[in-house]
Amino acid sequence: WTVFFVGKRNEGSQGDFPQVIGARPWVAGLDEGWSIAFSGTSGALGSHYADGQAGHDVPQVVSSTPLSLDTFQVWQVEENRGLGTTAFAVGGVFDRWLYTPMPVAAIEPTEAVSIGREMGGANTRRASMDLAEVLIYGRVLGAAESDTVAGYLSGKYALPLVQNVNVAPTAVLTSPVSGA
Repeated sequence: WTVFFVGKRNEGSQGDFPQVIGARPWVAGLDEGWSIAFSGTSGALGSHYADGQAGHDVPQVVSSTPLSLDTFQVWQVEENRGLGTTAFAVGGVFDRWLYTPMPVAAIEPTEAVSIGREMGGANTRRASMDLAEVLIYGRVLGAAESDTVAGYLSGKYALPLVQNVNVAPTAVLTSPVSGA
């Protein structure tokens, strides 16, 4: 899956990983479901993706850059089950790419998809944040699609965007010398 969101965190979040969006009960580390949450202390985004028996939880899979306290940002979080990777991007630039444990079985969350609500479980989690838009895709997007969505959101909210530019390579023959 791929999730894009435009948001910023505020002071006053509660719990170790207040949720941005997701569907999981927050009772055990491998709860069946998925979520994107941020560290209550550092602001780094974490991704949860598990089938109840295997997968990964938010403390193990986090972004390098924190969700901003000051300005809105365009974030992309991608779980690629086929490659076994999780990727984070902010402002159109990849922030972190990790090989991660992936669920083995089908994921059938028991919880509804929720945005930033108070969660139960080991400790109460409540996200204090401003969220402008969320887009969820049930698949991994190609590079051109990701750039298009990030560009659309950045333009819509007048946010900075640095897109990856695919520059054609150049070659110079140095041997043999010309005429040889």
